[in-house]
Amino acid sequence: MSTSTDRLALLAADPRCAITSFVRFHAKRGFRFVMLGDEEVREVLPLPTKDADAILRAVYEVEEASFDIFGADGKRAGWVYFLFPSALTCSPDESAADYTCNATTDAWEAAFHA
Repeated sequence: MSTSTDRLALLAADPRCAITSFVRFHAKRGFRFVMLGDEEVREVLPLPTKDADAILRAVYEVEEASFDIFGADGKRAGWVYFLFPSALTCSPDESAADYTCNATTDAWEAAFHA
């Protein structure tokens, strides 16, 4: 495995990685994520997804990324801004840097920080 693959695997399995925790929490509730940005950025992760590992890899590729969050009904339910954790950016538990405040994100935040 390469160093980046090793790092991604460790973060994907780390319960304190806010990116994977946030995505998995929301995915269990029927939410999907769409990566925002210019055409080149969107090509990194072009489809709506609820795959936490794919989102983590996409954020790794661009270092920071915003996503729209859509409910099971297809309606926009909010947004999230992720930073890839590193010595230059943030710790894994700070990688969900900003997000819409609503009942679901409030529930995630309470569970994550418990």
